[in-house]
Order: sequence, then C-alpha cells, then structure tokens
Amino acid sequence: LDKRVEKEEDFLDLVDRQDLRLGTLTELLALGEKYPELVKKYYIHAPGSRWLGAGGWAVPCLYGCGGGERDLRLYWWGCGWGDCCRFLVFRK
Repeated sequence: LDKRVEKEEDFLDLVDRQDLRLGTLTELLALGEKYPELVKKYYIHAPGSRWLGAGGWAVPCLYGCGGGERDLRLYWWGCGWGDCCRFLVFRK
C-alpha cells in the first residue's frame, strides 16, 4: 500500500478499494520462512487471521526487530502502529 493510514478502519477501507485481501497466519509463516531478513527489519502483521479476546481483536505478528530471534505473537488490533509495522496483503 502506498498510503500511510493511522486508523484501522481507514486501513481496511484502503485494502478493499485497492482490490486487495488480508494475509493470513499461514501465509505469514510462509513469508517468514522464505524471507527471514524481512522479519529482522519489520513487525509483519497478518490481519486476515484475527482472534477475539477480552481486550478486543488480536492479529498475529511475526517479528525480530533489533536483531533478536524471530518471534510470533498476537497484537491487539487498534492499539496503534509504529514505523516498523507492515501488513501482509495480496492482490485478489
């Protein structure tokens, strides 16, 4: 996506308008295996897989920023994104 958005709703609208689909956990893991260097630079979220918890929606994120080991965690959707956040999307 070539446009920076700050609200989750705006992001989802942009994805829809550009005829894209959200990447899933399975696709995120495949990306991390094939391109491990990306995970060292960015937090990569897969918003196509979401879980509803007590605090709202959570999405899987693969990361290793700062030269650490790669890790997979759930992050709350809607808590804001930093500059190193990226989102896995694909053309439909």
